[in-house]
Formats: sequence, C-alpha cells, structure tokens
Amino acid sequence: MLNPRFSIIVPTRERHDTLFYTLKTCLNQYNFDNYEIIVSDNCSSASTKQVVDSLNSPKIKYFRSDEPLAMSKNWELGVSHASGEYLIVLGDDDGLLFHALYQLDRLLEVLNVKAIRWNRAYYRWPNSPNKPNSLSIPFEQMNHIFSGKKIIKKVCNYKLPYDFLPMLYNSVIHKDLVQLLIEKTGRVFSSQTPDVYSGFVFAYLSGKYASLGIPMSINGGSAKSNGLCFTFLGKNNSITQEFNFLNEKFGYKWHPQVPNLTYIPAVIAESFLQAKDVLYKTDFDLYVNQTLLLENCVKSIQASNEAEWMDSLNYIKESIVDNEILKKWFERKLLKTPYKNQVDVQLIQPYQRLLFNGMIYLDSSSLGVKNVFEAAQICEYIMGFNSNYLEWNNKIKIYKHLFKLIIKNLRTQLFW
Repeated sequence: MLNPRFSIIVPTRERHDTLFYTLKTCLNQYNFDNYEIIVSDNCSSASTKQVVDSLNSPKIKYFRSDEPLAMSKNWELGVSHASGEYLIVLGDDDGLLFHALYQLDRLLEVLNVKAIRWNRAYYRWPNSPNKPNSLSIPFEQMNHIFSGKKIIKKVCNYKLPYDFLPMLYNSVIHKDLVQLLIEKTGRVFSSQTPDVYSGFVFAYLSGKYASLGIPMSINGGSAKSNGLCFTFLGKNNSITQEFNFLNEKFGYKWHPQVPNLTYIPAVIAESFLQAKDVLYKTDFDLYVNQTLLLENCVKSIQASNEAEWMDSLNYIKESIVDNEILKKWFERKLLKTPYKNQVDVQLIQPYQRLLFNGMIYLDSSSLGVKNVFEAAQICEYIMGFNSNYLEWNNKIKIYKHLFKLIIKNLRTQLFW
C-alpha cells in the first residue's frame, strides 16, 4: 500500500500497557481497509516493540528513535514517515472509534475541504489522576463549516474551547496542508504542545474546515498522560519534569510573552503565539488579551483549601513579575479572588449528571470497562453504529445503567 487514504500516527513513549489497546482500536475499523498505522517510538524499552510484534499486522509500521526526544520532535518523526493522503495523530492511550475511517472517507468524497475535525469522546483509564474510569460521549451532534480565522480569534481569547480547532489530535488533515506548513516554517511543530499548536496552524492554512458533532475518536487519559500530569499534578512529577527537560534539550522554548504556567489557558496562548510568529505575524486582528489570559488561569486553579488557593494566586503573580503594569492590574483585580470550597463546586459538576453540555457521562467501571478498546465498544453501541461487539449481558448492563442515570438526572434537574 504505497499511498493509503489515511495514515494514523501513534507517537509513544514507555506506555506499552495502553498502546496495545490503542492499536487494537485502529485495527478494528469496519468496512474500510485503506490505511496504515505509524508507531513512532520515542526510545522506549523493548516492551513497546513486543506489543507491536504481538499484533502481527502488516498495517503497522514501527520506527524507533535512538535517543529520547521532545514530544514535538517525536510527533515530527512520526509525520515524516506517513505516506497517506490524510493524516491523524492518535495518543498512545487514546482510541480510534471503529466507524471512523469508513465515515470519514465517505464525508471527504462530498465535502470540499482539506480538514475535518470532530468532537471526541473522553475516557479516563482506571489509573487516571482525574475522574478515573469514566467515559463521556458527545450527543450534541451538530455539523458546521467553520472559518479558520474566526475560530482562531475566539479560541485565543477563550470564547471557545481549543478543541474547536482542527488539531491533528481530533482531525484528519490533508498532506498538502502539512507540506505547505513545512514549506513556510521548516517543520510541522514549533511549540512544546504539538496538538494545540497544530490546531492553530491548520485552521489558518485551511481557510475553512468541516466540524463534526459525531465523535470519531476517544481522548484517553492515563497516569502517564502528559496533559493530565501537566494540568493536575503540576511541575514536580516525573512525566512533566522529563517533558520540560527534553523540550529544553531540543530547543522548544516557551514563548516569552506568555507566563510559564501549568494551566490550559497559558498553553493555549503559548501555542497561538508560536503559530502567529511563524505564519501570521502581521495579522494584527489576531492577538492574545493578557488580562483575559490571567483571569482564565485563575479560573483553572485546582485547590483543596484556602492556603493552596493563595499559593496558586501568588504563583501566577510571580510569573508576571517582570511586567509592572500587568502585575499591578493583577494585584488590584485578581489577587484577592475569594476561594470557593471545592466540595460545594463538586456537587454540581457535570460528571454527576447524565446530560450536560451535550454529553453523556458514564461511570465506566460499573460497565466492566478496563481499557480504551472496551470503551470504544461501549461508544459504538450507544451511538448506534455497531452492536455486534458486545455480548447480550453487557447490553443489558448498559440499558440498566442508562436507566438509573436518567432517573438520577431527572431528580437532579427537579432539585436544582
């Protein structure tokens, strides 16, 4: 298969336990066979190669670096080996839903776009540092054609979540756009956060792109996920420390105009400004509002008591100590932001409801789900694509579980 329709790129580092199930979802695409899987192994131990060999599939092409690479560098390596017409990047604890490639192939035949993004399902593995063994499935299935520049403007100023961008992590991107990016910037990824960065650059280069409400993949989260460790465990865990060390080694510098903070709003601003610097520096209509950035960082603080809350506020303040005007504004507007009791906040978290913001939230442990492949089976069944993956007793469990959640949701709505 010299030029397959799709290349699924799976960068991995020391996650053989989750990688097996990720690759298994890729190999279970129904009604479609024209694709390749690129495993870009970031100098892992022999266990990773053993997982690949155990699947014994000619679709999988395995490449291993000779030394540990920065995450963006390893993604670059994976993309360089892809020969497909359209590219997708899948994390090594994520899953590709079984209907994805067949449905995307059909859509690409009729849509005049070079990028299609989609809403993702979310699965947290049993060892996840946040909401372990939970599964959420989008049910607000609205489809759009988006203007890339309009979405960039909204995302970089926090009016839309960043996954509205056509990231390689939640999209198929035509190889022509990838090649155009390389011609303009010399490489594919110029930020420490390749997924968010890719969304900003491909939104701009595509001009317009299709957006699907129906999920094509599952965003997995495990104990070794860079994003979860960075967001929920801060800078002092081993995963984040290695991430920062390798970025420094390979020259992926944090953008100087953004406070170096472990909060998603800071990551969004950093990725946007890196993209702006290399692609649309003179487009003055696109910019980051620094006060909005700080306000959203404060909203992102995870604190279990008032002392932790104040420590986090001071941590944000210290990150802008070189900007006297911004520092004074922060002291006046945000430094005295009152702490909200996390127990009170948890009482109304969407995770405890059935439907919230167009999502169905499930306690996947009660359904016997232990990995992302089994989570994909549940998604296929609930979404109505294919029921052949589940035994009848598991289908009964799902019906009972959903019925209980519906009753609980009705009680919650009546209470509130």
